[in-house]
Amino acid sequence: MELCDYIDDLGSGSRTVTKVVSQAKRRDRVSVFVDGEFAFGLSDEVAVRHGIRPGIAIDRLLLEPVNRDEAVASCKRTALRYLSYRMRSEREIRRRLAKDGASLEAIDAVLGHLREIGLVDDDVFAKAFARDATITRKWGPHRIARGLRQAGVDPEAVEHALAEVRHQLADQNAVQTLAAKRWNQLYGVNDLIRRKKRVYDYLLRKGFDYDEIRRAVDSLSS
Repeated sequence: MELCDYIDDLGSGSRTVTKVVSQAKRRDRVSVFVDGEFAFGLSDEVAVRHGIRPGIAIDRLLLEPVNRDEAVASCKRTALRYLSYRMRSEREIRRRLAKDGASLEAIDAVLGHLREIGLVDDDVFAKAFARDATITRKWGPHRIARGLRQAGVDPEAVEHALAEVRHQLADQNAVQTLAAKRWNQLYGVNDLIRRKKRVYDYLLRKGFDYDEIRRAVDSLSS
């Protein structure tokens, strides 16, 4: 049973905790037995913080703050699991937790903790996203900016990331390299205008600047 459901069923009286044991499948959680019967599961950190142990009397007044901390602990587990796959922006995490039904209070508490320990930082996220997009997806600045805006990154962090990426793309002559590669892939297209348009459209979709694309395509077609 969930703790919130147990509180609803508890009524106005008090009961006695008779046993607290670690769960077999989830070692970070404990099972709490009340009056000899299983009552609810609880995060071990929350149980320790609130002194949930055999022999104590529990009632609504005691369990309500326990329930609030348990909601935050559950929210934190979800956030850390979500972050284990890749870095996320703050808005992405907020959306994910809200989708799971977490309260605004719990979400704010978890995000505050994650910012404090450095696991959520939109400046760092934006720069990592931009670097990865240029290397693995061959995206240009406009496509990167769109991706960052969709992730909810604020404009200042987007600009910082793009400034770094523009230098990198210029050093690598990325537009010219991609244009040449695409031009060679279209060797079967004999119509010069059609071939130029395909290269041009390809680089536009990748998110590069119009003037850079025009110069690259003109140099190839000549």
